[in-house]
Amino acid sequence: MKNIVIVSRAWYPNHQLLFDEIQRRLVDNVQLYYYLLSEKEKNRPWNIENCLVIPQIIKGLRFSIASKEVTVNLGVKKMLRSVNPDLIIITPWSEIGCFLASNFAIKNHIPSIGWIMGLRDWSPNLIWLLRAEATRYIAKKFLKAQHLIFVYGTKAKSDAIRLGVPDEKIVVVKHVINEEHFDYAKYSLNESDKRLKRQELLLDDRPLFICISQLVKRKGIETLLKAYNLLLQKTDEVQLLLIGEGPMRDMVIDFAEIHHKNFKWINSVPYNDVPAFYALSDFSVVPSYFDDWCTVVNESHCMKVPVICSDGAHASYDLIKHGETGLLYKAGDEKTLSEHMLYALRHPEEMKKMAEKGYNLIQSEWNTGKSVKIWSKYIIEVIGNDLF
Repeated sequence: MKNIVIVSRAWYPNHQLLFDEIQRRLVDNVQLYYYLLSEKEKNRPWNIENCLVIPQIIKGLRFSIASKEVTVNLGVKKMLRSVNPDLIIITPWSEIGCFLASNFAIKNHIPSIGWIMGLRDWSPNLIWLLRAEATRYIAKKFLKAQHLIFVYGTKAKSDAIRLGVPDEKIVVVKHVINEEHFDYAKYSLNESDKRLKRQELLLDDRPLFICISQLVKRKGIETLLKAYNLLLQKTDEVQLLLIGEGPMRDMVIDFAEIHHKNFKWINSVPYNDVPAFYALSDFSVVPSYFDDWCTVVNESHCMKVPVICSDGAHASYDLIKHGETGLLYKAGDEKTLSEHMLYALRHPEEMKKMAEKGYNLIQSEWNTGKSVKIWSKYIIEVIGNDLF
């Protein structure tokens, strides 16, 4: 039996599912341990009652540097010693605890794998830009020390190469969600039931766009509202439902007051209820300036909701082919976004065909089963085949 430790910044339901499935696949030969550097980022309720891999929090001191919250987890090495790992998987590279885990692996001659997302190519101000450049120097040192680099998708792979990682060390493991949780068949509604559900939310029968997003600058909320304003100048037969919370809430509240007949804002929806809101919607919009993935794209495809997505969402590089699995536009371009939204209104059948192709892409190529196979293959390669 070999011990594998995963050191991660925070808990996410799709990560939990992935690790449970890997443990299930390698159950006779491997024991996974899941260590978290923070519990503050519990962005969703922890549902771990029936989990095979139980997450454990390494307590640390949390503070802010240049608008970024940092956690110092000095207990990382102690936790690692207690397990005596044969492999350490670390994500992301930007946390102090991750560097401590990497240094522990180096000093104890333990193989390690870095699991990374793409680089932030967009910054809201000069401080963020300078910080991003400084951390890239740190990233290069971290990446160089790893035996392999697991990446979310195509964009993350190209960014890893930019940081000096040889192509042969990079593995695209496919960033996935819980496809069963977002299975459209479970939430499909007939027109009568859909009408009633919409009425409960003070929505009507007009075509409905949905955007599920944090209300933060990098998510492109301002672009979305400007684009929607342009759309409303051409047609009143449309609605937009925005779900999310954040520091841009005042802008959203003001917009809702002006456009109350065409715009609905809900600040929070329980994770378990999210699929039901997709089921009420005709189109999904992803306006991000920057997203190191954006699982909303996966979710929309699973729910067969046609997607209009910016190229700032790294998921678009793998999951959106313009005109086939969705509509794509350059991040920040509110004019093109508005035109795409108008196209969707005028060509609903074409959009449904794109949604069907997006769904098929997830089912055939970009799903948890495929990801688990890739993870398992390279875990075995790193720790050796002697037990398998």
